[in-house]
Amino acid sequence: MKKVEFKLKNHPKDEVILDDVFSNSINLGENPRLLFAGEESGGMIMGTEELITSLHGRLAIAMREKSATEAIIVTSALVAQLEQEKISLSKYLVKVFDENKITGRYDTRVDIAYYNESEPDINELKKAKSLGEKMRTQNDLFYLSLAMGVKENVITIENVKNILSDTFKNLDFSNLKSIKFVGDGTYMEFADKYIEIRPSGTDAKTKAYGGGLNKNDIETFASALGNYSGERTVLHRKFITDNFYNTAKDKAMNYYFNFVDKDANKEIFEIPDYQQLI
Repeated sequence: MKKVEFKLKNHPKDEVILDDVFSNSINLGENPRLLFAGEESGGMIMGTEELITSLHGRLAIAMREKSATEAIIVTSALVAQLEQEKISLSKYLVKVFDENKITGRYDTRVDIAYYNESEPDINELKKAKSLGEKMRTQNDLFYLSLAMGVKENVITIENVKNILSDTFKNLDFSNLKSIKFVGDGTYMEFADKYIEIRPSGTDAKTKAYGGGLNKNDIETFASALGNYSGERTVLHRKFITDNFYNTAKDKAMNYYFNFVDKDANKEIFEIPDYQQLI
């Protein structure tokens, strides 16, 4: 949202073009507005018809704080409206999926903890957590190195399919379309689903997410990929050199910081005398 606000302020008549975490450029058109932004925990942000202007004259497309209460109110209003139209919320959701050809109809999340958080011995707890962090990193690097390999043209998506098929012999990777680093993890796009493997930034845990047309399918993939030890196979080592593997995290973070820095607001903000503005 910060990039949108910055461009609306300095170039109000220009089209607003943003780059997303999938390396896609998205043209929002001239003078866009935010309709809805949400997250898995239930918080959401709703935009307004007109830009919000602060006392100092700063522009915003919405309030910055997310609100689960706002989500409840909006959802309740939607349910009431649908009641008048004699359609349930669940059937309306299916209708939206059908009309927009949405693939991610089901979603799942698998959390993998690498140590016993209830261990009473503090020294044993620290030791187990440290070992768990190494296991988490090994799992992350297995997939991240593949994503960075494709991004830097070291390997092809066909190579990735072969590596993953060799590692997970009971899973089908034939319709894997892309594998990308998306800032917090490795995202795999299939024709009928997506799987993201993300290391926790604060604990010895791995989080595996999935969305797709078949609930059992995404749960199977998320659980298998999330629980994998991360041990490099012979085929993985054939396509990904040790040097590339060991520097994959640094490469990924360089791309991430460049993404965050692009179009960032570099203007110096001085706290105004608000009393004079009232």
